[in-house]
Amino acid sequence: MERAQLVSEIFDLIKGLLSDYDGGEDPSLTFAQIGIDSLTTVDLVVAAESTFDIEIPDEALPKLATVGDLADYVLENTSDVALA
Repeated sequence: MERAQLVSEIFDLIKGLLSDYDGGEDPSLTFAQIGIDSLTTVDLVVAAESTFDIEIPDEALPKLATVGDLADYVLENTSDVALA
């Protein structure tokens, strides 16, 4: 999977959590800029784990500040998701 497609899928997850989100799909946006609080961040991580069949340990969470960070983490830690 290409990074751009993965970023798009993460934004689909965000739109599922924040039904009123109508911002762009810039991977450099922080979760705070998008309007995601700490509780919603946990919900997003759980949704990403389920969607991408990956486990994201609690220790990794502080490093995941942007959509791009989450996309990169998924790409680096999932054998089934590869850059095309």
